[in-house]
Amino acid sequence: MAAVHRDVLVTVLPQAIKQGEIEETLKKAAQFFSESIAPFEMTFRGFHDSINECYNMNKILEQSEMNSAQWYRQQMTRLFQARLMETSFHGTNAQKLSLAIPKGKYLVNPSPS
Repeated sequence: MAAVHRDVLVTVLPQAIKQGEIEETLKKAAQFFSESIAPFEMTFRGFHDSINECYNMNKILEQSEMNSAQWYRQQMTRLFQARLMETSFHGTNAQKLSLAIPKGKYLVNPSPS
């Protein structure tokens, strides 16, 4: 686009100089170029904004995944600790434990077999 604009200016400017209209011709040429390039600039900005938004959403998803993995590890640790307690209190013939999760915490309640 810029090369075509330059080529047209090279063709038009000598005639504008002869007629004494160089200043007006340059103003019109600059206005025309600005209006011609505007759709490309808007598209580029939109594309750039979309890439930034994808990057930000990816960061949010990564953080969410890390939080979920951390929660899962905590819950597995609590379950493992409950099973260890069961084994230490009841030996190898341990009773089954019922596990409930009120407000995100495990409660260990022995229930009869």
